[in-house]
Amino acid sequence: MKEFLAFICSKKILSAAALSLSWTLGAGAADIELLAVNPVFGPDYTLLDLGDNNAVNPAWAGSYEFRYARQTPAVDSAYQRPSGEGWNEEDGMYLGEGGGSYEMMHLQMAWPTLQSSRVIKISGSINPGDTERLKALVQATGFSVCSRENQCPSNNTISLNSPGGHLAEAIKMGVYISVQNFSTLIEKDAICESACSLTFLGGFTNYEGFFFPRRYVHETAKFGVHRPYFELQDGSYSDDVVKQIVGVVNETVTAATTFLLKVGVGANFLQRMYNTPPEQMYRLSPLELSTQRIFVLGRDQRISNLTRRQIFAHCATIYLSEYSKMNPILLANLQTDGSSFITFIPGNNFICAGAKSVASNTWYSHICVEGNCGVSSGLAQFGQVEMSYTDIPDNSPVWDVAVAVDVLGPGAGFREFRHRSVLLKYVRAYADSNNFRTLREMPAAALQTTMPQAYCGEIDGFDPGLVLNVQDLLNRNGLNVGRPDGAAGPNTRRGIRAFNKTALGEDSEKVDIEFLAALGASAESFAGFQLCP
Repeated sequence: MKEFLAFICSKKILSAAALSLSWTLGAGAADIELLAVNPVFGPDYTLLDLGDNNAVNPAWAGSYEFRYARQTPAVDSAYQRPSGEGWNEEDGMYLGEGGGSYEMMHLQMAWPTLQSSRVIKISGSINPGDTERLKALVQATGFSVCSRENQCPSNNTISLNSPGGHLAEAIKMGVYISVQNFSTLIEKDAICESACSLTFLGGFTNYEGFFFPRRYVHETAKFGVHRPYFELQDGSYSDDVVKQIVGVVNETVTAATTFLLKVGVGANFLQRMYNTPPEQMYRLSPLELSTQRIFVLGRDQRISNLTRRQIFAHCATIYLSEYSKMNPILLANLQTDGSSFITFIPGNNFICAGAKSVASNTWYSHICVEGNCGVSSGLAQFGQVEMSYTDIPDNSPVWDVAVAVDVLGPGAGFREFRHRSVLLKYVRAYADSNNFRTLREMPAAALQTTMPQAYCGEIDGFDPGLVLNVQDLLNRNGLNVGRPDGAAGPNTRRGIRAFNKTALGEDSEKVDIEFLAALGASAESFAGFQLCP
């Protein structure tokens, strides 16, 4: 980081003639103060578990959940057993000091450290010189005393409430925050947009080859990004000056990208930033934030009702964060029945599933991606062996799913049963087998997710309501798919494939606007099944 900091601090970047590189222009220096009270307390500041793999909840860090993607009861402290409960193997491995990796120990302490830390708050536009002012306050107050270079205490936090400011200064401040091992925080109802986002992302630690995020955003806060821009003073410029300006712009944008890659955000974060015009702002939802190694704080409110569209937005957002692209199969494989759901990508071994607990009237989810679907996913491992301990009858078709998963793996195994009710029964059986303990409760913040733009305009072709119409029209077109029931089983999918082949010359099960129009469906009949209408 030192050489990168030197580059950012160079005169060439900070003071190019006639050029102002900004994300949001602001007059005057930011307000920087040491708070008398840590704001992270009370029911509004609960650490939410949004179920994404990139931002592991520190509350579960030393447990079975952290290593194997399974939830465990909350613990009193980093090294204690669950409150009021006996310990058993399924509860997780609560390790004493020296019993875990650097990564475990850092994550275990992240949340209690934030709650007990001293806090410096930075408010207003970030401008040149603000990093030096922050350094001066840190030194004057004894806010942080490092034993040696890169050996700084982790019990200090920088709270940000800023619309943005000077790009290079924001990066410089973010680098300083990282070097000092500070956590970063965006409080309830605060904003951190534009250049401020770079400063905030400096809240991380690299230690012994491990990356530890120390970044916290309240669910009501606004965290926004857009493309950097520059302003020129009025006047005429020679070719040499224009070349210098272009060079500075290119180098600064490159510096911003380099910084973003160092702070552990994904490629999709860069896409959102550079695809958003300077005059607009892309605000990340709590779920999107959690996919960028950012912890989300808020009220611990649970979800009792979920629509099919909300389910897909949830799953698609997580998939997009992992693979930075849209995959139409994710929508085509979506299956819901009001009390459970699943969608998956066989090739990527991506699974997004969930079920509703009747006892608690709460939705739970299970997410796994390529790295853990076959090895540590409880849903994938819930095959013939684990099912043998349940009361599922031997003649139940759920056993067929278990056999397919054991033989083919979760992705390919599920593919054999897509859009058959037995697949959702398998999800339900898995959830019921251990009273939902191996799934994660879905906090209400998970619903604050908009449909990924890449899917807008797509038809949810296997929504039961639309399938009813399609089945009726297929029968009218001479393709007997049986009595319309809203379930896209094998007969219905064969009929869809046959019609696609004869009417459109495509050998596929795709249900889109062209297919529906050729089938004779009116635009009004499928308008409600189009995403982002």
